[in-house]
Amino acid sequence: MTTDTQASGVGRPAESNGKRDLLSALDEAPVTSRYISTSGFVLITGAAEFFDLFIINFVIVVLAKDWQLTFGHTAAILISSGVGSMVGAFCWGYLGDRFGRKKPLVAGILLFSASALAMGLMPEGAWQLLIVLRLVTGFAAPSLPVLGTPLVLEYTPTRHRTFIGAYAVSGLVSIGALMASALSAVLLSTIGWRGLFMLGAVPAILAIWAIFGVRESPRWLLTNGHDEAAKRAVAWVTKTDVAHLTVSDSTRAEIAAGKSSQTDVGAFKTLFKLEGTFPIAVISMLGLSIAIYGVQAWGPMILTLIGDITPAKAASIFIWVSVAGLVGRLAFSLVAKSLGRRRCLQISCFTGAAGLLAGAFSPMLPGNWTIIIFFASLVLTGLLIDGGLVNHAPYVAEIFPANMRARGMGLREGANGAGKIIGPAIFAVFAGSSDFVKPAATESAITPAFILLAAAVATAGLVFTFTKLEPNGRRLEEVRDLDEVRETSG
Repeated sequence: MTTDTQASGVGRPAESNGKRDLLSALDEAPVTSRYISTSGFVLITGAAEFFDLFIINFVIVVLAKDWQLTFGHTAAILISSGVGSMVGAFCWGYLGDRFGRKKPLVAGILLFSASALAMGLMPEGAWQLLIVLRLVTGFAAPSLPVLGTPLVLEYTPTRHRTFIGAYAVSGLVSIGALMASALSAVLLSTIGWRGLFMLGAVPAILAIWAIFGVRESPRWLLTNGHDEAAKRAVAWVTKTDVAHLTVSDSTRAEIAAGKSSQTDVGAFKTLFKLEGTFPIAVISMLGLSIAIYGVQAWGPMILTLIGDITPAKAASIFIWVSVAGLVGRLAFSLVAKSLGRRRCLQISCFTGAAGLLAGAFSPMLPGNWTIIIFFASLVLTGLLIDGGLVNHAPYVAEIFPANMRARGMGLREGANGAGKIIGPAIFAVFAGSSDFVKPAATESAITPAFILLAAAVATAGLVFTFTKLEPNGRRLEEVRDLDEVRETSG
């Protein structure tokens, strides 16, 4: 068990020559308005990023009809952001560990805002151009989880990190999906697909917030030898006098130990020297993202076709899926403090897989039970799988030392990008990629596609069953030593 003494910074002197160690001061500080500003920025930016990612799932229902798109065309549009994400994840991870969290994050925000604006201005029928712009959106999107997650966690006191840190990182991601659903339902018939795409450019304003209201991570600054800048960052967020802060010998030793754990700052291969890297950061994220993006990409269209409803009506129904995700993220954030991140993820994976299996067999039910059970499956996916993801990003970030953390998140987001491709592609394969979108093809694909989605989530659950890594209650500098992170009770 982790004691309160351990969590508050055992082994690091609180004061030296009348000065406080800066990481002890950061760990013991109250939650200030400046910390709230930093975490709030990441929280809101996350919601905006997911709006950009998910708005295509509602717009494509209109474009598929108006542009006479085949399943193959539609799938190519939906998975293109995944291809961009895979490349972008590694780029942002490298930039975040090499140049810091803040500056690359600002660049990422501006890039995905610009791509949203460009999509709103493209000519009719230009599905090839839409694929290219979705590639750009996908490339830019990982900048937030790859860089924003370490930034928030590296500022968050240990006692608050499991709940506040997790929720600040991805708690409102479902709000982005909810906004995409709600605005599509209300505005699609008035401002059209162009207007919905252009709304995705609004987050460019958040770059101003980042420039003037966010500071660089003190842990990244320490790791890269910028001691004075690190002290100023801690003094800023804790609202203390920088003259009262110092870098203790024990903190320097911890930073040096972390730096010695890698041989090449730019190489991703060094990440695999840490136990648990591949199954946690790659396999589990791949399984979860396959399910999430498969459901999110095709869910609105399936509802439209099997329920014989309008795209706007499908979007309004899908709001409840997003609401379920929001509720799930709050619930899993709250219980993680007592259960730990690993067990929360284990629960969300296995129960979520059961919900997907219910959706898989819904076409076999009589009458309206097909759409009722299918819709219930979508809601359970939001509540359990999307909700459970609130612990995944911080869990991955916490198992890497500061000088590898952005690349560790890049590895995770690379797997997430692969899931964005595989999830939507699964349905397209079973529906027939050359077929035009029609109800018969859709219903025949639900059962095999959803069985595979359930298997992907269950695989992620097995990862959390067999790993024993649990960062809950540990200082980030303790989590670096993976032998210390093993649970004493299996």
